[in-house]
Amino acid sequence: RIWSKYSVLRKWTIDDALIIATMFLGSTMTATISMTVTNGLGQLQSSLSNHQIIEFQKYGYASQLLYIPALCLTKLTTLVYLRALSPESHFETMNTLLEVFIIIWGLGAEFAIVFQCQLPSPWAIISGKCFNTAAFWKANGAFDILTDVLIVFLPLYLVWPLHMPWKRKGIVVMAFGSRVLVIPFTAWRINSLSKTNSRDQTHSLYHGYLTTSIQLNIAIFMSCVSFLRPFLESMVSGGMATTVHSMNASYAKSSKLSSLFSTRSGRSEPQGSTMKPPYRMENLS
Repeated sequence: RIWSKYSVLRKWTIDDALIIATMFLGSTMTATISMTVTNGLGQLQSSLSNHQIIEFQKYGYASQLLYIPALCLTKLTTLVYLRALSPESHFETMNTLLEVFIIIWGLGAEFAIVFQCQLPSPWAIISGKCFNTAAFWKANGAFDILTDVLIVFLPLYLVWPLHMPWKRKGIVVMAFGSRVLVIPFTAWRINSLSKTNSRDQTHSLYHGYLTTSIQLNIAIFMSCVSFLRPFLESMVSGGMATTVHSMNASYAKSSKLSSLFSTRSGRSEPQGSTMKPPYRMENLS
């Protein structure tokens, strides 16, 4: 994703840093889940030693702490890029509100995970006294699905009024709306975690950790789809190829892709609304 985007836009931007952080967190989470397998994940709890159970709990706790920020960053990396593409104030407001909502949700969920069990052993999901984690992960999954639906809606709102062929609109929506494919995996994860047997968590949590790893990695992959070279070249080629001088600080001058969204239709702005400085374009088609 990073190389294909740079080869077209010739610029590193904040969303590139976000996806690098996401991949690091995702890889580290996968490593911690591997350590839970080493310490008894998938095995009967009665067959494990006390040391294995303690290590299992600690690595499981670490994987949960890594999961939330990685998941939120997969969403933010797409939103940050979408926000930089359009100067339209309504779109920017919706995008920013969704970013803030995801950040608040992520911080709240992370705080809840940190203190899910009584101190001094907040990691003791088996041996400690904890809140209702099943209900927590169901609620967290609902927020996850809701934010994905809203992210899919944003590119629809963005391209619907544009003066461009329907085929090209479809390409944009398909690229930026690919997160809709994450939703079934999120539902699968929620269902797997809801079937956890509290009397034998090391055995019953196997599918929960498996679906968590799959869902997060699918989310990371889908956040990269819109930056694959075929999509980028398709959006900046042909009749939409323009020379743009953007005033957006996130994407400096000559950003070809942002020109795609500067050719807006007559979506009216109410009086008193603020707009980013306009794009100065020379249409080459």
